[in-house]
Amino acid sequence: MLRAALERAGLGDRVRVSSAGIGAWHVGQQANPPAAEVLRSSGYTFDHVARQITPEGVAAIDLLLAADRTHLRDLRAMAGPGADDKVRMLRSFDPTANDVDVPDPYGRSRSAFTNVLEMIEAATPGILEEIRRRLVAQQNPTENASSQAVPQ
Repeated sequence: MLRAALERAGLGDRVRVSSAGIGAWHVGQQANPPAAEVLRSSGYTFDHVARQITPEGVAAIDLLLAADRTHLRDLRAMAGPGADDKVRMLRSFDPTANDVDVPDPYGRSRSAFTNVLEMIEAATPGILEEIRRRLVAQQNPTENASSQAVPQ
């Protein structure tokens, strides 16, 4: 979803998007069928195979988006001290969100997957703005160092 938004925004060639889970439960599996169905019916194309995030992966990523507070805690632990700007809650980018957690729809109804899709879509404009901010900071590190965190 974010990859499609980046393409539409003309940033697809400047940003790499990947997805990984905290645990190894579904490593190597294709996308969950109800999730894939909801994505396809909403016009998204994807080629997804589940993988697990590693501390090395965390170190190589500029912005990690956590789905819930447990993921936030685990990702920040992997990232180490000073990771608050690097690891953010996905829904923190949605100014209308009444909760920061994205509920896990696994094993629930199609409508649960649709609700999660809507939550992610609502956060996407804010995420795009954050990515733009970080790209500018990377281009002008000395001008932006005092007011913005520069991705590593």
